[in-house]
Amino acid sequence: MNVFIFHGTMGSPEGNWFPWLERELKKLGIEVFVPRFPTPKGQTLDNWLKTFEPYQKYVNEESVLVGHSMGPGFIFRILEQWNIRIKAAILAVTMILIFPN
Repeated sequence: MNVFIFHGTMGSPEGNWFPWLERELKKLGIEVFVPRFPTPKGQTLDNWLKTFEPYQKYVNEESVLVGHSMGPGFIFRILEQWNIRIKAAILAVTMILIFPN
């Protein structure tokens, strides 16, 4: 089993809860990958796909993909484009709702 953690727009592998999750998973003996995607400068789907390309060989039916912010959208795209089967996807999406008075 391995786990991939995907940050989102304006994010990095060092942000949010990613370092904590990586440490806890490694304590359990799980291999963890936390790619650094270009953001905000150079943030395009093509650039993210190119960044993730070297990791593709590690994605398999025992992989868990965890995405935050824009990460879930990217997870959907790689699953669609590469026709990959995985164990699970965990999607953490933040929504801000603003209601007029």
